[in-house]
Amino acid sequence: MKVTMKKNISILFLFFSSLILFGQATNQEKIVAVYGQEWYDRELSENKQMIDLLNEYLTHGFLVETVSEGKYNEFVQMSYVPVLSKNNDSVSVQEFLSDSETIDFNPLKYRFFPTHESQVFKLAGVNKIIYIKPIDFLINKTND
Repeated sequence: MKVTMKKNISILFLFFSSLILFGQATNQEKIVAVYGQEWYDRELSENKQMIDLLNEYLTHGFLVETVSEGKYNEFVQMSYVPVLSKNNDSVSVQEFLSDSETIDFNPLKYRFFPTHESQVFKLAGVNKIIYIKPIDFLINKTND
């Protein structure tokens, strides 16, 4: 009886793990969700480096990090996080953090993009920062 129960639990665990794994949006789906399929297809054929950069940005370039209390207090603290939307200009820090903790988080929905310098944004009311790696890092990552 115990062996059957363990088997059933193992099967359920594998089933739900595969749902989570296969339910996650791909980078392509995230890019298309923000820029559209037509833009994606055009860039893929005419400017593949942009697609490579966006892939690296989604995978390695945008981080939400917990920092120690007081660290980065010299930075202007963001009370709202800017979004790319026709309806809203920004969302609250809590809304952003809730979104960033989901399996399908898409940083392209927000008004951030890599530059030649690292970027750090302190979020108000929490010990968290948004860290965006520089373009040169992401470009070199695509060449690895």
